[in-house]
Amino acid sequence: MGTRDKRVEFETARLALSRLHLDRDQRDLAIRHAIRVSAGALHCDRAGVWLFRGDTLVAEVLWDVRTGQYGAGDTVFRSRSPRYWDALSQRRVVVADDALNDPVTQELRASYLEPLGIGAMIDAPLYRDGELVGVVCHEAVGGPRTWQQRDIDFATNVSDLISALRAQREVAELEQALRLRVSRQRELDKLEALTRLSRSIAHDFNNVLTAVQLAASRLELPSTDRRELVTVLRASAELGQFLAHQLSTFATRDGDDARANGNRAEVRRVLDDLAPMLALLMRDSASLELDHQIVSARTALPAGELEQIILNLVLNARDASPAGATVTVRTRAARADELPSGLAIDVIDHGTGIGPDQLPRIFEPGFTTKRTGTGLGLATVRDIVHEHDGQVRVSSELGRGSVFTVLVPAEIPAPPR
Repeated sequence: MGTRDKRVEFETARLALSRLHLDRDQRDLAIRHAIRVSAGALHCDRAGVWLFRGDTLVAEVLWDVRTGQYGAGDTVFRSRSPRYWDALSQRRVVVADDALNDPVTQELRASYLEPLGIGAMIDAPLYRDGELVGVVCHEAVGGPRTWQQRDIDFATNVSDLISALRAQREVAELEQALRLRVSRQRELDKLEALTRLSRSIAHDFNNVLTAVQLAASRLELPSTDRRELVTVLRASAELGQFLAHQLSTFATRDGDDARANGNRAEVRRVLDDLAPMLALLMRDSASLELDHQIVSARTALPAGELEQIILNLVLNARDASPAGATVTVRTRAARADELPSGLAIDVIDHGTGIGPDQLPRIFEPGFTTKRTGTGLGLATVRDIVHEHDGQVRVSSELGRGSVFTVLVPAEIPAPPR
């Protein structure tokens, strides 16, 4: 083949390689296609990607032109080929026109070259973050072959491309692992919030059971007014049913499904629906006040996540408040300096406040000033809000109380004129 024809063939192969499909799930196929194209351009019989695994070089993928099949798993051991291994370790291209007699590759004669009939080879290094991780090998079956500089340059270009493809594949795998970790963390956060909710309403269930037990004991008295007891039992049963429903709904709600379906929470409706449960959770310690300064607002947060945010913040405010205090949940349009075109939800308490030494750490997972709890509540709030391009701010003063402000993008209708 003439020099001009060979140059055209290489350029055609380079163009084909540059157009490889690089979608996330196709990079393994792209690597296979790359060695197949390069084997054709170099008129080789075999081409493959080999990776270092300790003191062993292992074929990750091999293409055999003669059989038209891919393979993998061939090995080369350092102990049996020290010169070849040292040449690779020096990060240079190994070019063997006569592989059976070349000083660098002849160590592979009995174990690899002769069984496969290989007479010539080019091994170009593979890198990852500047470190040598393997080679791309092109092999010609038969007798010796004189490799031209353009052959060596092309083999090196292919190696660089495969290094890039492998790096992209590793990034995609890391991204997938991170998404799985975030998903698992979300489930753990949800479990923590559910645990807090369960602890908070346990005493309400106890109150229900106490009322039922007292009513049952009074049934044994001959002068008992049965109608009054029926009323007590019915009210107790309804309260227990309500608490169980709220707990079950919170436990089974799937925020990911809500996001996927494009559900956008109507803030006032969510708060009004949540208010009875919040009032029950707070009735022995503080009172709840809802202050709606806007008629309606629709936020990108799914209802379940908005409930989780409010529940965490209100229970924190309750725990910090003295007996008889008021916890206020205020909804308003965010100021321009807070978040343009956004919604602000303030949770206000007049409790113990947060010291300046603790304030920078309150959103750290695991940080808590309480005897019980794992310190994930505020971290959960922050993570959910940040996922929706929002912010969480806090202002606090020891002995005076705290204000937690959630800022999220929202659609707020203009007030009527």
